[in-house]
Amino acid sequence: AGLGVAGLAIAAYTQPKSVVLTDYESNLPYLRQSVRLNHPLVKKLPVDVQPLEWGDSTTAVGRFDVVVACDVLYNTDPGVYPKLIRTIASLLKPSEADSSVGD
Repeated sequence: AGLGVAGLAIAAYTQPKSVVLTDYESNLPYLRQSVRLNHPLVKKLPVDVQPLEWGDSTTAVGRFDVVVACDVLYNTDPGVYPKLIRTIASLLKPSEADSSVGD
């Protein structure tokens, strides 16, 4: 999430039930500070900050209807792409369409 600007802006304008912003553990102090400074924008929303590294278990973070990834492909190592895809897939809640495949 970096400073979480995209996530906070989307949250401020769409008013979701909850928001979880993620980044590497080492970046979380900056992200938490940004959430505190931007509290007036999202004061009625529960905004949670969690560590997440692509390819790691996402169980602690949760499952979501929508995942927004912003400015995440600055790494030119193609080995990160499968990790990103697996991570996003594990963060998304299964849809009704997914559960009806093969019926």
